[in-house]
Amino acid sequence: MSRVRTTIWTTAFSTSALVSAGLCADTTEAEIRRLQQELNQLKASLSQDAPTRPRSNDPQWPSFAVFGKVSVDAIYDDKNAGLNDLLIPSTIPAGDTHQQNVELHGKNSQLGVRIGEGGGAQAVFAMDLFGSVDGYELRVRDFYFEYGALRAGYGYTALLDGTAWPLTLDSQGPNSAIFARQTGVRWQGEHLTLALEDPNPEVYDPENLSSASGRRPDVIAAWTQSHGRGHGRVGLVHREIGVEFADGDQQFASATGGVVSGTLALGGTVTLLASASYGEAMAHYYNDLSGFGDGGMDGYVFADRGLEPLLAQGEGRQRF
Repeated sequence: MSRVRTTIWTTAFSTSALVSAGLCADTTEAEIRRLQQELNQLKASLSQDAPTRPRSNDPQWPSFAVFGKVSVDAIYDDKNAGLNDLLIPSTIPAGDTHQQNVELHGKNSQLGVRIGEGGGAQAVFAMDLFGSVDGYELRVRDFYFEYGALRAGYGYTALLDGTAWPLTLDSQGPNSAIFARQTGVRWQGEHLTLALEDPNPEVYDPENLSSASGRRPDVIAAWTQSHGRGHGRVGLVHREIGVEFADGDQQFASATGGVVSGTLALGGTVTLLASASYGEAMAHYYNDLSGFGDGGMDGYVFADRGLEPLLAQGEGRQRF
């Protein structure tokens, strides 16, 4: 009798549990549906209450940045250095000169603006105060437009390796280094750089019967390769220098030069910077040989042979 009663109670309990589980499942599903309906109603209410903003037709202005520095240089010379503001070896007078001089100037102060983003289209204009030797006239340092790998305008020549440029306290820099600002167009990839730049030849004619002339842009190609301790760079330039005589006749000469430069980390705090250059009609690109006008050193007009390019070479290294 007890077994039958136990079986009946067990069956009754199982039936009750199943009914309870079914009711619980139904209740949970109903609660989920109710919450989902409330969430949908809340979303619809927020969408109706949110103000409808008309699509703006206002132009999206590019970013604008101002950069620069204020620099005061203090210079002391125990002998006549030629120029008081800069150390240019070609201007140092010969002989034993003992004129002492102290100079304070702020010509190395710079101001520039950048319009646009660094990764997209941008325009840069920068200037300093080296426009004259004895004053504070403005001088344009950079003025170019850049979009991705393309750049057009005025700035440092593509032949210059800025990373290997020696650090010096003097604003003029070393006289044997490639250092020139040129107007041109360039494409600069990860390794390869190609550029066309203003020829602007500087030719010396002792009889002063001609003036410098250029009919083709300078063609520059450079390859930069990084390594674990720095980088190496090789640059080539092909030029055509020329002169025009008073009667309208012109004479031209082709010239080619090259530059090898790079950096090498020798230790945790020691880095070697070095560059070497060699070629014809390269004086225009040297820091201390360009800009002499009638005394230009790219080429020479001989009385019997006419125009010939002059050979130039330079090297520099620095350890810091």
